[in-house]
Amino acid sequence: MPKLTDDQLKAVESIDHHVLVSAGAGCGKTLVLVERYLEVLRKNADATVNDIIAVTFTRKAAEEMRTRLKSRLRELAAEAGSRPPVHRSAGGSPTGEEACPHDRWSRLLADVDRARIGTIHSLCESILKSHPAEAGVDPQFEVLDDLSRAQMLEEAVDQALQTLLERSDAGGMLLLEYPIDRLKEWVAAQLSSVPQYKEARAVLGGEKLDKLVTAAEAAIALVRDSRLIALAESRELQSVHQFLSSNPFDPKSPLEDTRKAVVGCLNAFLRHAREADAGKMTEALRTLADIPSPRTTGGPKGKPLRDSIKIARELAGGFAEECPLALTEQDEQAFSMLRSLLRLIDMALLNFEAAKRQAQKLDYNDLITKTYSLVTAPDSVARRQISSGVRAVLVDEFQDTNSRQAELLSCLCGEKSRLFLIGDDKQSIYKFQGADVSTFNQWKERIRTQTHGLTGAAQ
Repeated sequence: MPKLTDDQLKAVESIDHHVLVSAGAGCGKTLVLVERYLEVLRKNADATVNDIIAVTFTRKAAEEMRTRLKSRLRELAAEAGSRPPVHRSAGGSPTGEEACPHDRWSRLLADVDRARIGTIHSLCESILKSHPAEAGVDPQFEVLDDLSRAQMLEEAVDQALQTLLERSDAGGMLLLEYPIDRLKEWVAAQLSSVPQYKEARAVLGGEKLDKLVTAAEAAIALVRDSRLIALAESRELQSVHQFLSSNPFDPKSPLEDTRKAVVGCLNAFLRHAREADAGKMTEALRTLADIPSPRTTGGPKGKPLRDSIKIARELAGGFAEECPLALTEQDEQAFSMLRSLLRLIDMALLNFEAAKRQAQKLDYNDLITKTYSLVTAPDSVARRQISSGVRAVLVDEFQDTNSRQAELLSCLCGEKSRLFLIGDDKQSIYKFQGADVSTFNQWKERIRTQTHGLTGAAQ
């Protein structure tokens, strides 16, 4: 075995536990993955490469892992061939290293090209083609590449736009005031990840105005509350409040009256922040923003106070400007356009799905969605068959995995298998697919709290 750090060795040898490893670039993640793969084979004399699933997020990474695995298997076969034969006692059977002599490592090396090492999409494709009837797919389906998908989607959007033109309703005509190319870009962007669009669409509900208004008001309230909390906790506002509170001015000067008024508003704002009263926090900021500027009152000595008052007023005014507190009169027109845009996207999606069915093709989103439905269905035969033979599921670059993909992979684990997740929670390149560092952190906690849970760091 190559020389490993203590943390790497811990990650490799803990094959009886679910493990999540947080590791940055250059920490030997592929090395750890390969050695853990071999450790599963070493400690399970009857295990084959078909019993281990290794998931990477690029084909290049999969080939690199396969190449390294071949190299290590050659080394192990050569090492085993140079050792004297194992003498078995009567009725006894060798275990551990003794269970992996030269001929076994050689057989594993011969099988490694058939090992289940690849992207999550290639894994899903193989699962669906192994269980087409249960998954409800044509066994001869083909996978759309990115270019073919883009062309098919463009045709679906064109059909939807033609339908919109034929309907000639007010909202549609208003929407068509935008350049056609811009509309097509919007629709294509929303359908780049169909599962994410469907989730967002479910939140919006139907196209009725009252539902859209309710969703918009909820969004405004969420943004407002988060901005209020951030402002109350900001170092800039805290510093201004402390300075103005502790530096009274000449009581006969109008500047002192302004200072007191500003401090009063800040006191109210922070008091209501502790009470989590967003309405009163907003009211305090409005009052603060409306306080007249002291201009040059107080002369040169009052400049530090005037500067702090200016900052306080700008913070309050900036909140009101950047965070609308309610829907405006212009929003009715915007909602009409939004309803038309949603209809356009929905029509394009229906056209796109129909075109894929007719061509017997699936895109990458379909591979994930249909496999997820297959393995999470009640009494799934496919899930039982897959998980019963799996000894380990190894996942590289786990930070680029979204919540549905993570659940799908966990469903492939049976009683005998363990998850091994490795990634860098500070880096994600697949955010457009719904990857979110919160998925990484949720699984970190989920594994930590399990009976056989373990988290570690390869360094």
